[in-house]
Amino acid sequence: MKINFTKAEYKTLIEMLEIASWVIDGHRADEPEELKRYNDLKQKIFSYAKKMVADDLISYDRKFQKYYATRKFEEETPVDDLMEEFENEIFWEELIERLAKRDMDELASHAFEKDDLEKIFIELHRLREKYIEEFSNNGLANLRIINAKSQSKG
Repeated sequence: MKINFTKAEYKTLIEMLEIASWVIDGHRADEPEELKRYNDLKQKIFSYAKKMVADDLISYDRKFQKYYATRKFEEETPVDDLMEEFENEIFWEELIERLAKRDMDELASHAFEKDDLEKIFIELHRLREKYIEEFSNNGLANLRIINAKSQSKG
């Protein structure tokens, strides 16, 4: 099979590959064998940079024998901004969800019958909304971590 890309499509593809690579292994120190196929495909696509007149965006490092995004790529593509926007959204969504579930677990153990799912979902929604409002208005300014050990000594 042969796929033809315009230079603009190739640039979009390498941007998408950088984002995918960041999601797949940006948080890992080592590349697990089962994920190697993703990086192999990325390297294959990046290897066409010179032919696609994108060698100012992708360069080959002889020492590591790999293709990498260049500084120009990082500065001139929206990839970093897109990843930062995604991280920010995920942070707030996860924080709200986890705090609401934590509070719900504390409440549910004594306030609800286990089979009263409707009340549980209504309360979970209320807790989420409470945190959404708090973080929308104050960000992290009012968030405090209480050390249970030091609190119990009191």
